[in-house]
Amino acid sequence: MLQNDAWRWLIELAASWMLIMMMTGIYLWWPRGKATWRDILQWKSGTGGRAAWRYLHSMTSVIMALMTTTILMTGLTWSKYAGSNFRALQQATAQNTPAAPRDLHSDINGMATGSLSWQAIYDKARQVAPDIEMQLTPPKSANGVWRIENSDRSQPEKRFQLALDAYSGQVLYRSAWTDMPALSRATAIGIPFHRGEFGWWNQALLFLVGLSVIFSVISGYVMWLQRRKAATLSAPKITRAHATVIPWWIWACMVTLGVALPVLGVSMCIVLLLESLNLLRNRHWTTA
Repeated sequence: MLQNDAWRWLIELAASWMLIMMMTGIYLWWPRGKATWRDILQWKSGTGGRAAWRYLHSMTSVIMALMTTTILMTGLTWSKYAGSNFRALQQATAQNTPAAPRDLHSDINGMATGSLSWQAIYDKARQVAPDIEMQLTPPKSANGVWRIENSDRSQPEKRFQLALDAYSGQVLYRSAWTDMPALSRATAIGIPFHRGEFGWWNQALLFLVGLSVIFSVISGYVMWLQRRKAATLSAPKITRAHATVIPWWIWACMVTLGVALPVLGVSMCIVLLLESLNLLRNRHWTTA
Protein backbone atom coordinates (compact mmCIF):
# COMPACT_ATOMS: atom_id res chain seq x y z
CA MET A 1 0.00 0.00 0.00
CA LEU A 2 2.76 2.45 0.88
CA GLN A 3 5.12 1.53 -1.95
CA ASN A 4 6.20 3.98 -4.66
CA ASP A 5 4.29 7.29 -4.36
CA ALA A 6 1.33 5.81 -2.50
CA TRP A 7 2.73 6.93 0.87
CA ARG A 8 2.86 10.60 -0.14
CA TRP A 9 -0.86 11.25 0.29
CA LEU A 10 -0.64 9.92 3.87
CA ILE A 11 2.23 12.28 4.72
CA GLU A 12 0.37 15.15 3.05
CA LEU A 13 -2.80 14.33 5.00
CA ALA A 14 -0.94 14.36 8.33
CA ALA A 15 0.96 17.59 7.55
CA SER A 16 -2.22 19.34 6.38
CA TRP A 17 -4.18 18.49 9.50
CA MET A 18 -1.22 19.41 11.72
CA LEU A 19 -1.33 22.83 10.10
CA ILE A 20 -5.04 23.09 10.88
CA MET A 21 -4.38 22.03 14.48
CA MET A 22 -1.71 24.74 14.79
CA MET A 23 -4.07 27.43 13.46
CA THR A 24 -7.05 26.41 15.57
CA GLY A 25 -4.89 25.90 18.64
CA ILE A 26 -3.47 29.43 18.43
CA TYR A 27 -7.00 30.77 17.86
CA LEU A 28 -8.23 29.07 21.05
CA TRP A 29 -5.16 30.22 22.99
CA TRP A 30 -5.41 33.87 21.87
CA PRO A 31 -6.75 36.13 24.69
CA ARG A 32 -10.32 37.34 24.26
CA GLY A 33 -13.00 38.90 26.42
CA LYS A 34 -11.63 39.92 29.81
CA ALA A 35 -8.52 37.75 29.44
CA THR A 36 -5.20 39.58 29.03
CA TRP A 37 -1.82 38.54 27.70
CA ARG A 38 -0.58 38.38 31.28
CA ASP A 39 -3.36 35.94 32.13
CA ILE A 40 -2.34 33.44 29.46
CA LEU A 41 1.45 33.90 29.61
CA GLN A 42 2.03 33.93 33.36
CA TRP A 43 2.39 30.70 35.28
CA LYS A 44 0.16 30.92 38.33
CA SER A 45 1.51 29.50 41.57
CA GLY A 46 -0.42 26.54 42.81
CA THR A 47 -1.51 25.56 39.31
CA GLY A 48 -1.92 21.82 39.00
CA GLY A 49 -3.92 19.09 37.38
CA ARG A 50 -5.59 19.82 34.07
CA ALA A 51 -4.80 23.55 34.26
CA ALA A 52 -1.07 22.83 34.46
CA TRP A 53 -1.24 20.43 31.52
CA ARG A 54 -3.22 23.01 29.53
CA TYR A 55 -0.64 25.73 30.24
CA LEU A 56 2.31 23.51 29.29
CA HIS A 57 0.45 22.20 26.23
CA SER A 58 -0.33 25.68 24.92
CA MET A 59 2.97 27.40 25.74
CA THR A 60 5.12 24.62 24.29
CA SER A 61 3.11 24.64 21.07
CA VAL A 62 3.10 28.45 20.76
CA ILE A 63 6.83 28.79 21.43
CA MET A 64 7.60 26.24 18.73
CA ALA A 65 4.79 27.41 16.40
CA LEU A 66 7.01 29.27 13.95
CA MET A 67 9.43 26.37 13.56
CA THR A 68 6.64 23.80 13.34
CA THR A 69 4.77 25.84 10.72
CA THR A 70 7.97 26.29 8.72
CA ILE A 71 8.61 22.55 8.67
CA LEU A 72 5.01 21.78 7.68
CA MET A 73 4.88 24.39 4.91
CA THR A 74 8.25 23.49 3.42
CA GLY A 75 7.29 19.82 3.44
CA LEU A 76 4.00 20.56 1.67
CA THR A 77 5.80 22.41 -1.13
CA TRP A 78 7.15 19.14 -2.51
CA SER A 79 4.22 16.91 -1.59
CA LYS A 80 2.27 15.31 -4.43
CA TYR A 81 -0.96 17.32 -4.64
CA ALA A 82 -0.31 20.44 -2.56
CA GLY A 83 3.15 20.56 -4.13
CA SER A 84 1.63 20.58 -7.61
CA ASN A 85 -0.56 23.53 -6.64
CA PHE A 86 2.44 25.32 -5.18
CA ARG A 87 4.44 24.86 -8.38
CA ALA A 88 1.47 26.05 -10.43
CA LEU A 89 1.31 29.17 -8.23
CA GLN A 90 5.02 29.76 -8.77
CA GLN A 91 4.58 29.45 -12.51
CA ALA A 92 1.54 31.75 -12.59
CA THR A 93 3.27 34.47 -10.54
CA ALA A 94 6.65 34.15 -12.27
CA GLN A 95 8.23 33.02 -9.00
CA ASN A 96 9.59 29.70 -10.28
CA THR A 97 13.31 28.99 -10.23
CA PRO A 98 15.05 29.99 -13.49
CA ALA A 99 16.05 27.00 -15.61
CA ALA A 100 18.17 26.63 -18.74
CA PRO A 101 16.06 26.29 -21.91
CA ARG A 102 15.72 22.71 -23.11
CA ASP A 103 16.44 23.65 -26.73
CA LEU A 104 20.02 24.82 -26.14
CA HIS A 105 22.55 23.11 -28.40
CA SER A 106 26.28 23.16 -29.02
CA ASP A 107 27.74 24.62 -32.21
CA ILE A 108 27.85 21.66 -34.57
CA ASN A 109 30.76 23.27 -36.46
CA GLY A 110 32.93 22.51 -33.43
CA MET A 111 32.67 18.79 -34.03
CA ALA A 112 35.72 18.95 -36.32
CA THR A 113 37.98 19.79 -33.39
CA GLY A 114 36.30 17.29 -31.06
CA SER A 115 34.42 17.78 -27.83
CA LEU A 116 36.06 19.02 -24.64
CA SER A 117 36.85 16.55 -21.86
CA TRP A 118 34.96 16.64 -18.61
CA GLN A 119 38.06 18.10 -16.94
CA ALA A 120 38.17 20.95 -19.45
CA ILE A 121 34.45 21.59 -18.92
CA TYR A 122 34.98 21.50 -15.16
CA ASP A 123 37.79 24.05 -15.44
CA LYS A 124 35.61 26.29 -17.63
CA ALA A 125 32.76 26.07 -15.12
CA ARG A 126 35.06 26.87 -12.21
CA GLN A 127 35.95 30.17 -13.89
CA VAL A 128 32.36 31.44 -13.64
CA ALA A 129 30.74 29.31 -10.92
CA PRO A 130 30.86 29.91 -7.14
CA ASP A 131 33.28 27.92 -5.02
CA ILE A 132 30.91 25.09 -4.20
CA GLU A 133 30.48 21.41 -5.01
CA MET A 134 28.98 21.00 -8.47
CA GLN A 135 27.31 18.33 -10.54
CA LEU A 136 28.15 17.93 -14.23
CA THR A 137 25.66 16.36 -16.64
CA PRO A 138 27.17 15.45 -20.04
CA PRO A 139 25.44 16.07 -23.40
CA LYS A 140 22.88 13.49 -24.49
CA SER A 141 23.59 13.94 -28.20
CA ALA A 142 26.24 15.24 -30.60
CA ASN A 143 24.87 18.79 -30.44
CA GLY A 144 23.88 18.61 -26.76
CA VAL A 145 25.30 20.82 -24.02
CA TRP A 146 26.95 20.30 -20.67
CA ARG A 147 24.66 21.25 -17.78
CA ILE A 148 26.26 22.14 -14.46
CA GLU A 149 24.69 23.08 -11.14
CA ASN A 150 25.56 23.11 -7.46
CA SER A 151 25.15 19.83 -5.61
CA ASP A 152 25.51 21.26 -2.08
CA ARG A 153 22.10 22.54 -0.94
CA SER A 154 23.42 23.77 2.43
CA GLN A 155 24.66 27.00 0.83
CA PRO A 156 21.58 28.32 -1.01
CA GLU A 157 23.16 31.71 -1.67
CA LYS A 158 25.65 29.93 -3.95
CA ARG A 159 23.05 28.21 -6.11
CA PHE A 160 23.75 28.40 -9.82
CA GLN A 161 23.02 26.79 -13.18
CA LEU A 162 25.28 26.71 -16.22
CA ALA A 163 24.98 25.40 -19.76
CA LEU A 164 28.26 25.14 -21.72
CA ASP A 165 28.97 24.40 -25.36
CA ALA A 166 30.44 20.88 -25.56
CA TYR A 167 33.13 21.93 -28.09
CA SER A 168 34.11 25.49 -27.23
CA GLY A 169 33.11 25.66 -23.57
CA GLN A 170 31.20 28.89 -24.26
CA VAL A 171 28.62 29.85 -21.64
CA LEU A 172 25.20 29.43 -23.27
CA TYR A 173 23.16 29.99 -20.12
CA ARG A 174 23.89 31.15 -16.61
CA SER A 175 21.73 31.85 -13.56
CA ALA A 176 22.64 32.55 -9.95
CA TRP A 177 21.08 33.34 -6.57
CA THR A 178 20.54 36.96 -7.59
CA ASP A 179 18.40 35.82 -10.53
CA MET A 180 15.99 33.87 -8.34
CA PRO A 181 12.66 35.50 -7.34
CA ALA A 182 11.66 35.81 -3.69
CA LEU A 183 9.51 32.67 -3.47
CA SER A 184 12.19 30.53 -5.08
CA ARG A 185 14.76 31.87 -2.62
CA ALA A 186 12.41 31.04 0.26
CA THR A 187 12.05 27.42 -0.88
CA ALA A 188 15.80 27.19 -1.55
CA ILE A 189 16.32 27.98 2.14
CA GLY A 190 13.25 26.26 3.55
CA ILE A 191 13.68 22.81 1.98
CA PRO A 192 17.29 22.29 3.14
CA PHE A 193 16.19 23.51 6.58
CA HIS A 194 13.37 20.94 6.53
CA ARG A 195 15.93 18.23 5.74
CA GLY A 196 18.38 19.38 8.42
CA GLU A 197 21.12 20.14 5.89
CA PHE A 198 22.41 23.31 7.58
CA GLY A 199 24.34 21.48 10.28
CA TRP A 200 23.98 20.38 13.88
CA TRP A 201 22.00 23.44 14.98
CA ASN A 202 19.44 22.76 12.24
CA GLN A 203 19.12 19.13 13.29
CA ALA A 204 18.86 20.15 16.97
CA LEU A 205 15.95 22.48 16.13
CA LEU A 206 14.19 19.73 14.20
CA PHE A 207 14.68 17.40 17.15
CA LEU A 208 13.15 19.97 19.53
CA VAL A 209 10.20 20.49 17.20
CA GLY A 210 9.67 16.74 17.07
CA LEU A 211 9.72 16.54 20.86
CA SER A 212 7.27 19.44 21.14
CA VAL A 213 4.83 17.72 18.77
CA ILE A 214 5.06 14.48 20.75
CA PHE A 215 4.50 16.39 24.00
CA SER A 216 1.54 18.22 22.46
CA VAL A 217 -0.09 14.92 21.53
CA ILE A 218 0.57 13.32 24.93
CA SER A 219 -0.55 16.37 26.93
CA GLY A 220 -3.69 16.70 24.81
CA TYR A 221 -4.52 13.05 25.46
CA VAL A 222 -3.89 13.48 29.19
CA MET A 223 -6.25 16.50 29.32
CA TRP A 224 -8.89 14.51 27.46
CA LEU A 225 -8.58 11.65 29.96
CA GLN A 226 -8.89 14.08 32.87
CA ARG A 227 -12.01 15.65 31.40
CA ARG A 228 -13.65 12.53 29.98
CA LYS A 229 -16.72 11.19 31.69
CA ALA A 230 -16.77 7.50 32.37
CA ALA A 231 -17.83 5.33 29.43
CA THR A 232 -18.11 8.33 27.08
CA LEU A 233 -15.89 10.21 24.65
CA SER A 234 -16.87 13.52 26.29
CA ALA A 235 -16.77 15.19 22.89
CA PRO A 236 -18.85 18.39 22.62
CA LYS A 237 -22.20 17.73 20.97
CA ILE A 238 -22.44 19.42 17.57
CA THR A 239 -25.77 20.95 16.56
CA ARG A 240 -27.03 23.02 13.63
CA ALA A 241 -26.54 26.13 15.76
CA HIS A 242 -22.77 25.60 15.74
CA ALA A 243 -22.67 25.71 11.94
CA THR A 244 -24.85 28.81 11.67
CA VAL A 245 -22.66 30.93 13.97
CA ILE A 246 -19.40 30.18 12.15
CA PRO A 247 -18.17 33.48 10.58
CA TRP A 248 -18.04 33.67 6.79
CA TRP A 249 -14.28 34.23 6.80
CA ILE A 250 -13.73 30.86 8.48
CA TRP A 251 -15.73 29.15 5.74
CA ALA A 252 -13.66 31.10 3.18
CA CYS A 253 -10.45 29.94 4.84
CA MET A 254 -11.66 26.34 4.84
CA VAL A 255 -12.49 26.49 1.12
CA THR A 256 -9.16 28.17 0.30
CA LEU A 257 -7.16 25.63 2.28
CA GLY A 258 -9.21 22.78 0.83
CA VAL A 259 -8.38 23.89 -2.70
CA ALA A 260 -4.72 24.65 -1.99
CA LEU A 261 -4.27 21.38 -0.06
CA PRO A 262 -6.43 18.87 -1.99
CA VAL A 263 -5.89 15.93 0.37
CA LEU A 264 -7.03 18.14 3.25
CA GLY A 265 -10.00 19.31 1.17
CA VAL A 266 -11.19 15.76 0.45
CA SER A 267 -10.79 14.72 4.09
CA MET A 268 -12.70 17.83 5.27
CA CYS A 269 -15.55 16.99 2.88
CA ILE A 270 -15.69 13.47 4.33
CA VAL A 271 -15.78 14.82 7.90
CA LEU A 272 -18.50 17.37 7.00
CA LEU A 273 -20.52 14.66 5.28
CA LEU A 274 -20.32 12.37 8.31
CA GLU A 275 -21.23 15.20 10.70
CA SER A 276 -24.15 16.22 8.47
CA LEU A 277 -25.46 12.66 8.43
CA ASN A 278 -25.11 12.53 12.21
CA LEU A 279 -27.10 15.77 12.59
CA LEU A 280 -29.84 14.45 10.32
CA ARG A 281 -29.98 11.21 12.28
CA ASN A 282 -30.22 13.02 15.62
CA ARG A 283 -32.89 15.32 14.21
CA HIS A 284 -34.88 12.32 13.01
CA TRP A 285 -34.65 10.65 16.41
CA THR A 286 -35.69 13.90 18.14
CA THR A 287 -38.70 14.35 15.83
CA ALA A 288 -39.72 10.72 16.25
